Amino acid sequence: MQSVPLLYRLPVLITGGLLALLLVLVLTSANHLGERMRAAKRRRAPLGSLETMASGLLGLLLAFNFSIAQTRYDARQHLLVREADAIASTYLFCSVLDDNDRRVCREELHRYAQIQITAFEIYGDGAGAVRDRNESERIQRELWALVSRLTRASPSSSHTLLMTALNTMIDVDSDRRASMRIFVPEAVSIAIVFVCLGWAILLGYSAGLRGGRSPVGWAVVALLIGVVFGVALDFDRPRGFITTSAAEQSMRNVLEMMERPPLD
Repeated sequence: MQSVPLLYRLPVLITGGLLALLLVLVLTSANHLGERMRAAKRRRAPLGSLETMASGLLGLLLAFNFSIAQTRYDARQHLLVREADAIASTYLFCSVLDDNDRRVCREELHRYAQIQITAFEIYGDGAGAVRDRNESERIQRELWALVSRLTRASPSSSHTLLMTALNTMIDVDSDRRASMRIFVPEAVSIAIVFVCLGWAILLGYSAGLRGGRSPVGWAVVALLIGVVFGVALDFDRPRGFITTSAAEQSMRNVLEMMERPPLD
C-alpha cells in the first residue's frame, strides 16, 4: 500500500489557506509585541538587517521547493508519454507473431492500456490501486512468458525486437509507479513553514518597533506565500488541481489506436 505524507493528503486550498492565515496572525501578534516594547522604551532599534536576511532565505527556499516540485511534475509527464509509446510499440510488434499468439498479445495489451487509464483516474483509492497493479503485473508476466517461449522456440530478430519493446514497457511502468510514490521530503515543507513563521515574527516585530503597521500589505504577502507553497505541494502530488491529463491523453490515444482494425 502506498504511503502518502500528511501534507499531500490535505486539500491544497486548506494547506495554503492555513499557512496564509497563520502568517497574518503571527505578523499581527509580533507587531503588537513590538509596539508594546516601543511604548515601554525597552527597545528602539529596528531589525532591518535580520528582516532582510529572513526575507531572502524565505524567497530562496520557496523557489527551491517550487523548482523541485515542477521538475518532478515534468518527469512524471515524460514517463506517462514514454509508457504510452512503449505500449504502442509492443502492440505493433505483436504483428510478428502467428495468428493465435498475435490475438492473445493484442488482447492482453488492450486490457493493459485500459487498466493504466483507470489507474490514473482512481489514484488514491487504495483497494482499487492495488487491484489494478496486481492485474497489470499479471498481464506483464503472461506476455513475458508468451514472448520468451516463442523466442526460445524460434529465435529471430523480429522476436527479439518484440521482447525488447515488452521489456521497455515493463521498465517504464515500474519507473512511473516509483515517480508517484516519491515525494519531496515532508521535512523540507515543514522547514519552509518554520522559516515563514520566523520571517513573520521578525517583520511584524520590527514594524512594531518602528511604530508602523500594514495589515492589507501583510495579508496580500501572506496570501501570495500561501499560494506559492500550495502550488508547490500540488505540483508534487500525482492528483490535485494540477494534473497530468495532457500526458495521460497519450495513453487514451494508444487505446483508440488499438480499437481500430489492425492493418494485418
